[in-house]
Amino acid sequence: MEPRSQPGPRVLLIEPQQSLRRARARRLLALGYQVSAVPAAELAPRAFPPGLYDVIVVGAHDSCPFPSDWYHRTGRADRKPVIVVLASGPFRLEATALPAIVISDQTEEAIEDKLLAFLSSVTQSAKEAS
Repeated sequence: MEPRSQPGPRVLLIEPQQSLRRARARRLLALGYQVSAVPAAELAPRAFPPGLYDVIVVGAHDSCPFPSDWYHRTGRADRKPVIVVLASGPFRLEATALPAIVISDQTEEAIEDKLLAFLSSVTQSAKEAS
């Protein structure tokens, strides 16, 4: 994929595996997305104020704890960020988890392709709405 001329959605990447976090962040940045990355969901509220992100991408490996109070303060009042959960194995969302789009597959490469296709559709929808 070629870099975008306009910045893509603002993405918060929450990925505990350092190699995946770095690789995904580099690829998204190269494609023109605005990316911040943290290794754990609990760090997001301390590191980033609410309202900065259009999409929150969470790498789920066995569970997906998510600071729901922080989520409720994120984004504009009329539009909350989309939560995307990436899963290559068994996982569970906590009972209090917020609505999320789940992208799963057998390989990280397939998950990455699906994530990029999803982000591209978000970008296209935002352009059409403006």
